[in-house]
Amino acid sequence: MGPFRLECIAAGGDRAVLRVDGDIDACTAPQLRERVRDLAGTGTVHVIADLRGAGFLDSAGLGALVAARRELRGRAGSLMLVAGAGRIAQVLRITGLSDAFALHSCVLEAHHRRPGLAGGRLSRRP
Repeated sequence: MGPFRLECIAAGGDRAVLRVDGDIDACTAPQLRERVRDLAGTGTVHVIADLRGAGFLDSAGLGALVAARRELRGRAGSLMLVAGAGRIAQVLRITGLSDAFALHSCVLEAHHRRPGLAGGRLSRRP
């Protein structure tokens, strides 16, 4: 897998596509979290994270996605994930996070979804 890279593509209004390439791990997760925080701070509160270029997602990466979702929802926004059918989608399913996030197979599908209807609830276990 190549180096970690985040590319933000404006999608109109308060929406953006955040393309993620490389591994999302303890070293790179803070960059992802910070980028989403920066987007939210400038009014981009509906983010489609395209994870198809990510080769690996560990617990720190999962935590960054959950934190990003929380940040955006706190601003009446949403985080939708494009994961295709590969390893990243499998990690999201195994951890149960596929129920919490709106998961899509391509950016176009996610873009045509109405923001705010994305994803279920994250529950805390006792």
